[in-house]
Amino acid sequence: VYGIVCSAVNVEAVDKAYQLKNRDYSKAMIILVSNREMLHKYTKNISKLEEELIIDSPCPTTVILKRNEELLPDILCNGTDEIAVRRPKDLDLIDIIDRVNVPVVATSANVTHSKTITDISLLDDSIKNNVDLIIDGGHIDRGASTIVKVVDDKLIILRDNESTYKLIDKYKDKII
Repeated sequence: VYGIVCSAVNVEAVDKAYQLKNRDYSKAMIILVSNREMLHKYTKNISKLEEELIIDSPCPTTVILKRNEELLPDILCNGTDEIAVRRPKDLDLIDIIDRVNVPVVATSANVTHSKTITDISLLDDSIKNNVDLIIDGGHIDRGASTIVKVVDDKLIILRDNESTYKLIDKYKDKII
């Protein structure tokens, strides 16, 4: 789906993303990283399984991890010590993250409780008129990522989608 993207370390930018969506600040944001080094820098105590899920998952997968509180602001996750992290599959987006050299917030480009945006023509004017850049990626058929949490080397699926079966097939002995 189309998303609003901004620096995850810039409190003002993250606040603007919340405001554009009319999103409740108690709802945490997802951040995107481009590589292992960034993943390890901005999170803490990552297991091999968690790293594998982010870097080499068979489908778009977001993992709940412990955040590095010194580098990631409280606004991202309502002051908790956890953050949702994903590495995108889109090479252009990975390139953008590499260029800014910090994780980015990625939240769907719709006003809260409105339908997610799969075509740029559906973007709400309140968002369209208040962002710095819009990239038209054409019609998007993919949905939101699968969200998981690893507990005792087992996977808990918190949100699934049409491609979660790929994750289940690969990790069937680790799903609880």
